[in-house]
Amino acid sequence: MSAYATSSAGRTLPDAALGQLVNHDDVPLQDRVAALLVLLYAQPLTRIARLGTDDVLHEDGEVLVRLGDPPSPVPAPFAGMLLDYLGQRPNTMTATA
Repeated sequence: MSAYATSSAGRTLPDAALGQLVNHDDVPLQDRVAALLVLLYAQPLTRIARLGTDDVLHEDGEVLVRLGDPPSPVPAPFAGMLLDYLGQRPNTMTATA
């Protein structure tokens, strides 16, 4: 027996939630990416919020997230969402005078 409740379509609720994250463009990408990382890696939101851009690795066509050692692979299509988010982030560099 699964530890998760099952939806009427036979999918577990985390699976259904992951599907919603991919298909709902009406939810801001940053929110979908944060929820995706929480659901995929069972990390608390406070841990996800501390991730920096250097914690996402894109090597040899694979996307990895550094939550520990070794970094964890990010499965498609979520890898694309994560890279899209990183590419859309506003410039956070500030100039000081």
